[in-house]
Amino acid sequence: MIIRVEPDQLIFITQPDHAAAAADLAVHFEGFASHPRRDDIALAVRAHDDGWQGIDRDLVFDAAAGRALD
Repeated sequence: MIIRVEPDQLIFITQPDHAAAAADLAVHFEGFASHPRRDDIALAVRAHDDGWQGIDRDLVFDAAAGRALD
């Protein structure tokens, strides 16, 4: 879990959501549209954090510190 601290809120981003955003960004790099392995690379970027799906399903809190853990 990625936790962004904003002045008036916390934003929780799962690792798979981060990977999907990274893939959406990667496909816009110059020359990427014509790369022969474009689809394979985009899939690898999109799936690189799939192992975190189970862990990121629930928020984890440090009760002693009173905060969510990233």
